[in-house]
Amino acid sequence: GSLQHGKGKVLKDYKLGPKLGAGSFGVVCVCWSKSSPKRFAMKIIDKSKKGLDIKGLEREVMIMKKINHPHCMRLFSVYDEPDR
Repeated sequence: GSLQHGKGKVLKDYKLGPKLGAGSFGVVCVCWSKSSPKRFAMKIIDKSKKGLDIKGLEREVMIMKKINHPHCMRLFSVYDEPDR
């Protein structure tokens, strides 16, 4: 997975679809790549929420980048927008 920085970058690459679910710190939505017909799930995390464990989030990303198994979700990209 690649790390992308910059405001609005994710919406340049993906079209956001309906919400699949929500949790304490964000939501998961369907999205489509603008460069291919592939469909993905996008986890959107609100980093301004009180109580969010940033170190834990960074650890989750590091672990998810290493996972490549047919029965597990695969992390393709990480977008970090500093003001979100």
